[in-house]
Amino acid sequence: MYLRAVKYSLSVTTMTMKEPHSVQSLIPVVTLNKLGYHRNYPHAVAFTPIRLFGCGMCDLRIEQGLAQINALLDYIGTGHKIGNVMTISLRSLQVEAGISSDILALPSKELTYVTDWWFLGLRKFCSNHSIRIHVKANQVPSSARQHDQFIMDTATSMPFKRQEFVDINLVHIYLQVCTISDIATAVGGSLHLSALKVDPFSDHRSNLSFPIKRLQRPPTVKEVYGAKYFVIFYVLTHRLKISV
Repeated sequence: MYLRAVKYSLSVTTMTMKEPHSVQSLIPVVTLNKLGYHRNYPHAVAFTPIRLFGCGMCDLRIEQGLAQINALLDYIGTGHKIGNVMTISLRSLQVEAGISSDILALPSKELTYVTDWWFLGLRKFCSNHSIRIHVKANQVPSSARQHDQFIMDTATSMPFKRQEFVDINLVHIYLQVCTISDIATAVGGSLHLSALKVDPFSDHRSNLSFPIKRLQRPPTVKEVYGAKYFVIFYVLTHRLKISV
C-alpha cells in the first residue's frame, strides 16, 4: 500500500536526488525491523534486488527516474495530448538550450542556464546512470554550412558563471539565432553588425521556433554586450576567419 501511494505520482515529480531519500528516510528502518534485520543493516544491501541476494527494497530515487522514462515511452509519439505536450516541450527546451547535440541523447552536457523543469530532472537521472534517449520527434538544429559553429556550444566551453550563461542565452533567444551562419554576413567573412549591437535582424534569422515567453529584450542587454556576449562574438569571429 505504501509503495503504491508513493510511486503513483513519481512520473510527474522533479525531486532532486536528495529529496526522495528524505521522504523515505524512516521507512527502511521500520521495514528492516519487520523483516527481522538490524536497523543499521547496510542500505546498499537493503536496496539491492532480491535476484542479486539483496532485500529488494524500493529506492525512490531510482523509481522516479524509471517512472519518468516509462511516461516518456508511453506517451510521446502516440498522438495523445500528453505526448503532444511532451513533444512541444522537448522541442522548446532544445531550442532554448541552443546546442548542436540532442539534449536527451547527450544528458551529460550541463544546461544550467535553461528553464528548470521536468526534462532537466530526466536528463540528470539519465546522466547519472549513463542512459541515452533518442526521441525521433525532437528537432535538433543543424548547421547551415561547413565549419559552422553553435553559439551556445562556444559559450559553454568558456568559464562563465551560471548567471552569465543565462544572460548570454537570453540574448541568443532574443536575436533568434543559433549558429555563426545566423549572425554572419552573406559571404561569411565577418559577423553581421546587428549581432554586434544585439539588435534583432530585419532580413534573416534562424528558422526554428523560439520560446515566445523569452523573446522580450533582455534587461541587462548592455551589460551582456559589453562584458560577456562580445567575448563570444570575438571567439566566433576568430573561428569564422579560420573556417573561411
